[in-house]
Amino acid sequence: MTQKEAWEALAEHWVSLVRCGSIYDDARAFLALLPPTSEPTLDLGCGEGRITRELAARGYDVVGVDSSRSMVEAAREAHPDGRYDVADAAALPYDGGAFVLVVAFMSLQDMDDVGAALREAGRVLRHGGRLCLAIIHPIWTAGDVDEESDRFVISGSYLATVPHIRPVMQVPSVHRPLEEYFHGLEDGGLVVETLREPPSRKRLAGRLPVYLYLGALKQ
Repeated sequence: MTQKEAWEALAEHWVSLVRCGSIYDDARAFLALLPPTSEPTLDLGCGEGRITRELAARGYDVVGVDSSRSMVEAAREAHPDGRYDVADAAALPYDGGAFVLVVAFMSLQDMDDVGAALREAGRVLRHGGRLCLAIIHPIWTAGDVDEESDRFVISGSYLATVPHIRPVMQVPSVHRPLEEYFHGLEDGGLVVETLREPPSRKRLAGRLPVYLYLGALKQ
């Protein structure tokens, strides 16, 4: 089963998780990194629209796009005045240079072809535009905490690209090394300007990054 098929199958479950209010507690720090703009903005992999709605409330002229029709239907229901499109991030239905900002919050790790998605993000960005993304840090998805020794243990290979189940939410995702994301950025003509590694506040608090936030410029 592809990531696209898996997420369509669990759309109802995901909507209920998001709308209980517990998943996006860390979104505020990420949103603070976004450049303010009144120009067209794309929320890539918008899911049920939580971040799209937040951006719209902050004055962004935003379009949400997701490959899951059920997710997009839920987003439209919650935000009738918003614009939401059903499309694959690897083949976006927008003209080159259509946006000045692309936001991908916790979505790239759940896509089948992250390289193509990043190339497409670069294509639809204007020169001088920005991509801002957030993912679970790949170091965190490469292993787990050994509770007895209070150590983080990498099982298997950090360098492998392998499906896994995200802990806590129990949803499908893909572990990829950072190199795979950066190849996509390079191919999309995107140069990193900002990088943040927020630490875990729970297990191994302050000792390992749990997320990676990144801002890149389209040259």
